[in-house]
Amino acid sequence: MGRTLRILHLEDDMDYAALVAAWLEEAGWNAQITAVSSLDDFRDSLVRDTFDLILSDFHLPACSGLEALALARQLSPETPFILLSGTAGEAAAVESLRQGATDYVLKQWTDRLLPAVERALHLTEERRRLRALQEEIGRQQRLMRALTENVLDLVVLLDPHGRIRYASPSARAVLGYEPEGWIGQDWCEFVHPEDVGALRSAFESLHSAETRPVRVEFRICHRDGRWRHMESILQNRLHEPDLAGLLMTCRDITERKQAEERFRALFENSPDAIFVLDLNGLVRDANAAARKLTGTSREDLPGRCWFDFLPDAERPTARLLWRQLAAGASPATESHWQGPEDRLTPVEIRARLVHEDNDTFALLIVRDISDRKQAESALRESERLFFSVWENSVDGMCLTDEQGHLVAVNEAFCRLVGMDRSELEGQRFTVIHPPGPQQALLLGQYQQGFRDRSLERRVQHRLTLRNGQTRELELSHTFIESEGRPALLLTLFRDLTAQKALEDQLRHAQKMEAIGQLAGGIAHDFNNLLTVIQGNAHQLLRSHPADSPTHHAAHQIHQAAERAANLTRQLLTFSRRQPLQPRTLDLNELVHHLSRMLGRILGEHIVLRLQFSPQPAWVFADPGMLEQVVLNLVVNARDAMPEGGYLDLRVAVLTQESPGPGPATGPGPGPWVRLEVTDTGCGIPPENLKRIFEPFFTTKEVGKGTGLGLATAYSIVQQHHGWIEVESTVGRGSTFRVYLPHQSQSEPIPEPMTSEPPEPRGSETILVVEDEPSVRELVAALLRHYGYRVLQAANGPEAVEIWARHRDEIDLLLTDLVMPRRMNGRQLAERLWQDRPDLKVIFTSGYSAEVVGEDFLQRPGIVYLQKPYPPAQLARVVRQTLDESPVTA
Repeated sequence: MGRTLRILHLEDDMDYAALVAAWLEEAGWNAQITAVSSLDDFRDSLVRDTFDLILSDFHLPACSGLEALALARQLSPETPFILLSGTAGEAAAVESLRQGATDYVLKQWTDRLLPAVERALHLTEERRRLRALQEEIGRQQRLMRALTENVLDLVVLLDPHGRIRYASPSARAVLGYEPEGWIGQDWCEFVHPEDVGALRSAFESLHSAETRPVRVEFRICHRDGRWRHMESILQNRLHEPDLAGLLMTCRDITERKQAEERFRALFENSPDAIFVLDLNGLVRDANAAARKLTGTSREDLPGRCWFDFLPDAERPTARLLWRQLAAGASPATESHWQGPEDRLTPVEIRARLVHEDNDTFALLIVRDISDRKQAESALRESERLFFSVWENSVDGMCLTDEQGHLVAVNEAFCRLVGMDRSELEGQRFTVIHPPGPQQALLLGQYQQGFRDRSLERRVQHRLTLRNGQTRELELSHTFIESEGRPALLLTLFRDLTAQKALEDQLRHAQKMEAIGQLAGGIAHDFNNLLTVIQGNAHQLLRSHPADSPTHHAAHQIHQAAERAANLTRQLLTFSRRQPLQPRTLDLNELVHHLSRMLGRILGEHIVLRLQFSPQPAWVFADPGMLEQVVLNLVVNARDAMPEGGYLDLRVAVLTQESPGPGPATGPGPGPWVRLEVTDTGCGIPPENLKRIFEPFFTTKEVGKGTGLGLATAYSIVQQHHGWIEVESTVGRGSTFRVYLPHQSQSEPIPEPMTSEPPEPRGSETILVVEDEPSVRELVAALLRHYGYRVLQAANGPEAVEIWARHRDEIDLLLTDLVMPRRMNGRQLAERLWQDRPDLKVIFTSGYSAEVVGEDFLQRPGIVYLQKPYPPAQLARVVRQTLDESPVTA
């Protein structure tokens, strides 16, 4: 046999081991036997060497052959194992085979040993071949799956009638369709109507099993509606049970069709010389650059051999290139081209074979490389372009290696972390973090994530820099791995700090809205109470002389109620429940008219300085609310200057061309009207700046402030589509800037000048409906005082009962809008209007018009009286409503 056979022999009888070696040598085996007598030596040999065969005695002094078999199965499971014994019986043989022995031979049967060895080796070889075959089958299956799933061509299996049974995943990339959605559909439904006949003829020609594959071209509709040109190879697989259909391989040749149309232009205008050659090297065609390079005309060039244009010394190299081309390669070489007047031009020659429509020809592309230096310069320019993109990116970028070293950083990264490139590159990335034990922890996490490739691809992170600044960042990680080079990690740092600030502003606005809703509800309850307090105080003032203690007490109650009503109006204004009454006005005039009052508010220890805009500062605003803004800001400034100081009020008109800044964070560039209030007071600490516009937030002593002044100003400005900003330095003062949209120039609407009329009286019958007893009793008493007859009801159903008895007597309904018992004031009025459409109604409520429903209150004939109201106003509204012409509801 002659081949070398490496054998490990476990045997305590060395004579028998030598005898086995002699038998093998006699049989023609070149046996290299490692004989051992103990299990430890047996183990060491298996660990150290590789063997073709293991022989083991069944009975050994310190172990058994079965123990050696178990060890061999563990350390060398593929090596055949034969047990040898002189005494063991059939049961031992069966057990050894069950545990994995290849064969079992009795020592006295010497003639069976060599055949057993040959069988064992043969069996092992067959197993290896079978395993290799299985692995090859698996590889082929994986390859076929990969080809089917990733091939750019479209593979379709059709049944004999042309319906789709299978479509490869490439259908999505080629035609935009999901493969599963095609199953069961007629292929020809997607084919251009002009091409359906030829395609069906191709199908019919394939029904014979002997038919060769058919090539056909047709147009098919892409999912986006465009027609794509397809080149298809049809094969008959009807006779194959696993397929039983027509196999179609389709390739999108739309671009090729378009390229063919453009080929001639590209061919002729190519800067490279292009020769079309037959397989003998003779020129069939050549472009303009080729004719120029050879110095020949279009008529003279065809039929000449391209070798003729090379120097004699370089023709052998050209012939070698031609042989490589014939062998199927696409060779390239550098040579010299002999042109007109024997001028030699350095060129690069590339050749390739082209197979098209049963024709094979060669393309020879000859490029003048005299300008290669210029091309290298262009390459360097391209590299500079890449560097420019890297450096000018708005996102910070860095490359780090496995150990966390910064390999490269761009300029945006340097700006982000506030460090120079020289301080970063070559250092660990933790250099951007503050010193401390946290650096080691971050580095360890990074190195572990790099090794495991477990770093999150995109994560948001708050980064504290070495200089103490904090940034909200979005980090994007991408591993860059190329063969033969260490892996790197590209990290993009997107600064989200400004975005997070905007999100905080949104949450603040939502919180303000929630507080505003609460404030509106509180104001409603206050209004009911204040209506009673103001009304009774008015009654007391009217019924007692001015010099009496009771009159003085009533006057104090009335003043306190007025202040409370003002607080309620601020709550409604803050919560945007107070309706606007805007008109066009000049902010210069408004501030000027307020200046005398502001002087009394500020006192003599504060100097008020005014600076007006040279031109009118037109705004469309509610003058009362705008005065409230000015007063609140001035009072806030006064409280910040207990020892005195200067208060500056400046009005300016800012157009898009104005040199001064517009709103720093407001909506749009303008034009704006700006009111600037600057004091020289104590200033606002930075920790309070974020909260100064929150309702009920105040730093004043208990009883010195409500915390609604600045919140109300903020709300009013926003209601007017404006913006308010503040700057402050502790110890130096604060500046508030209010920006309002500039109104196009127009004349302001003058306010009507009215004198206070006397309280009107009457004798009509009024139905008063109010769920709050104290308010109801007060209103009834006031109306009786003015001479009216009053009927009272606590809710809607009770009012309906009174109406049923006194329908013809009631001249006016005065009802609260929001009441319990499943009938509010609006529903009550609509119920009574069914009986008397001309009934006059006054609606009243402690809620604002917005809550009640402005669309309802703006209907013709609807009168609305907002609580709290003084008795004189009640008398005027009642008399006016009764005297007006009726409006049918």
